Amino acid sequence: MAPRIRQKFTWPAPNLDPPKTPSIDATYTAKPLPRPPPSAGSPAILRAIERYPHLFNHTIELDMTQYTRLMADHPNQPWANSFIDSLTHGWWPCHSGEPSQPKVAKGQQFPSVPQTDEDRDFIQALVEKQVANGWISPSFDDHIDGIEYNEIFVNRRPGKKPRCVNNQNQSGHNDEIDIDDCPITMDTVTDLLRILRHLHFLTPERAQAMADAWKFDIKAAFKSMCMHRWWQARVAILVAYRQPEGSPVKWVFKRHIEWRAAFGTRASPFLWTALNSSFMWICQFHAKIERPLAYIDTGWAST
Repeated sequence: MAPRIRQKFTWPAPNLDPPKTPSIDATYTAKPLPRPPPSAGSPAILRAIERYPHLFNHTIELDMTQYTRLMADHPNQPWANSFIDSLTHGWWPCHSGEPSQPKVAKGQQFPSVPQTDEDRDFIQALVEKQVANGWISPSFDDHIDGIEYNEIFVNRRPGKKPRCVNNQNQSGHNDEIDIDDCPITMDTVTDLLRILRHLHFLTPERAQAMADAWKFDIKAAFKSMCMHRWWQARVAILVAYRQPEGSPVKWVFKRHIEWRAAFGTRASPFLWTALNSSFMWICQFHAKIERPLAYIDTGWAST
């Protein structure tokens, strides 16, 4: 094993001090989550929301009464209250609110759509599923003033499932999101091993019985976060729909609005890991699960 990797698994002699839980510890000094600046609600966006309310959505996935009660005694109340505000009114991805400048080459269509039939079919199937799940708006045909569009494409890597990406680099949205405003703190397997080692040496009699351990995985984590309507207006997509055999055209293009956090928004990992860290704090201090850990959409604990 290379020294740079091995050093992560080298620890001093055990003592009674419990190992740290980085994602929970970070919540005590974290800044409140951002809210949309007034400039983000342009007159055109406000008109679009007023005229086409069915194309926008806000759904709260949590029991807010219970969540508010559980977070009421978190030591960092400005941070805790910012989650309640974000869950109640929609998440804002640290965007400046200023108009984004798409990166489009001369003569290039924007937003562009995938050119291969395989990718178009993949995106169509995924969008239809997400419309059924309530994550994306129904389709609409014509451009609406105030709605901004993003390219979507299929990211294919050997040995991995294909993933649909909302290309907010090309649309310029990510340029208006300062990476310094999106700090991510995640626990790792190394942190879990430290805790297991601590439990073993703290109570040697558990060496045979072993510690109780649990693990969870959250499906479609980003899609649990409903974005602010002002942001939804900035993340419409153009989708190619295959037409039945014998139709005069092979493809028809329709528009949708993404309601939930997208894979491709620079701030999505930050928003999700921050929310998940609040869940880990609740697990530790209310459910009495000692030192729970979380890595993106996966969690572990050992007691």
